[in-house]
Amino acid sequence: MEIELEDYFDNYQKLSALDLFVKNQDRFFLKEEINNKDSLIITTFMVSNKIKKAIVPRKEVEQLYFMLGRKKDSFRKVLFNLSKERILEYNDSVIMLLVKGINFINKIFGKINKTKVMIIKQGSNFSAIKEFEKFLEEEIKGEEIKIIDSHISPNTLHPLISVSNKHIQEIKILTSEIYEKQKLIDYLQKFEKESNVKIQIKINQKIHDRIILSKKSCWSIGTSIKDLGNKDSLIKEIKEVKEYMEELFDERWDESKTRIYPILTTTAPV
Repeated sequence: MEIELEDYFDNYQKLSALDLFVKNQDRFFLKEEINNKDSLIITTFMVSNKIKKAIVPRKEVEQLYFMLGRKKDSFRKVLFNLSKERILEYNDSVIMLLVKGINFINKIFGKINKTKVMIIKQGSNFSAIKEFEKFLEEEIKGEEIKIIDSHISPNTLHPLISVSNKHIQEIKILTSEIYEKQKLIDYLQKFEKESNVKIQIKINQKIHDRIILSKKSCWSIGTSIKDLGNKDSLIKEIKEVKEYMEELFDERWDESKTRIYPILTTTAPV
């Protein structure tokens, strides 16, 4: 039985639920730190979501509980204990979450969804850049930054100088369109000289969104960095999909043959 999270969660829930699972090849498992009681509540909720009913088949819950990495011989004991605590009700054929169980699920999703959000309001570009610089200084950790920004220009570099005096050693930028290319290259050379930060830029026409990746975080940006301050922009942490965005970035980076910096090339444009 192959588990597809899409079968058990809608798009909104899936982004949140990713924090509950680890993946090995084509299999999903509940994380080890999630105890058996919580696992059974989550499993019951998943089956309920899938069949769109509050009362769910006990056999299906038991099978999913096992498929998500829990031992079959623990199922009956955990089920009995949850019933004693009035978290669920069950008989030989069905299971139903009670109010305590539903509240537990709501707390899980509420905890996962407490993401950091920053709003940069429309106004002067100078104050917007200062706010973005502060964000970078406070939130971006590690030695490398990976940026996906579909449209870049020399202005893209201005706020990045704020992290150059920290621990950052390398910045990789994936883009699909460059404005004022020669001016950008001139800026890049000066940036590297003054900051000792290595910068690489590649072009890939498949990208569209604007994402910043660092060692422990992943952020979605509502507008291109070069346009900060032109309109209200939302910067939101999306750490629940960091692993997937990291894989996507690396895949797009490796397949991109057109490198704008540090070496200009015209071979095999993407």
